Amino acid sequence: MKKQKYTNQELLDIANKMWVGNKDIMALCGCGQNKAVEIRHQIEQQILKEGKLLPGNKVVPTKRVLKNFGINIKDLEETVLRELRIKNASAPTDAK
Repeated sequence: MKKQKYTNQELLDIANKMWVGNKDIMALCGCGQNKAVEIRHQIEQQILKEGKLLPGNKVVPTKRVLKNFGINIKDLEETVLRELRIKNASAPTDAK
């Protein structure tokens, strides 16, 4: 199975979610399903050791995934904005 490539905008959309599951972890971390499940389990164990609860639908807080992988959401936002400026600057204008 080939890894799916995500745009920075798609990654930002995922990073802005409150909770992420395996598919979102795969996108954010650029890993396969087995590794995403492993990452989710590790985060779940950390949370449970802290005495906190988790919803029962196999998701973890996005903030934890971002922190574990050193993903800075502000940097990602700036990258998306920069890409939009470049795209808009190079787009042809309709001069009528």
